[in-house]
Amino acid sequence: MPGPYYRKFGRWGLAAVDDVILERLILLRNEVDYLRTERDSLRSFQQYVESVRLKRAVERSLQVAIEICLDVGRRLISVRGFRYPHDNQDVFRILAEEGVLPQDLLPTMLDMTRFRNLIVQ
Repeated sequence: MPGPYYRKFGRWGLAAVDDVILERLILLRNEVDYLRTERDSLRSFQQYVESVRLKRAVERSLQVAIEICLDVGRRLISVRGFRYPHDNQDVFRILAEEGVLPQDLLPTMLDMTRFRNLIVQ
């Protein structure tokens, strides 16, 4: 019997959510939960700005979350046989072209990719 995450991510159907994607989605959920916890614990934005430790931790968590999205995207592209992505932004463009990613979400995903590049370099 499938576990609770199969039900949670069931929109894809059991056949489409393989173990690799499922594992990555669980990790993504953990990163999002961490980021929400940090956000909710802040009294002000200034508190965030003044904390080098917190900024580093949040930036790292955002980087990991974005990379998980890219990993899942690449896996879907591979499993579904979509064209090969030329770069990270192309991953999200392909998913939008193929109807996997809603078009209105594409600009946000592209911005996330650019943000990831900034914090990595």
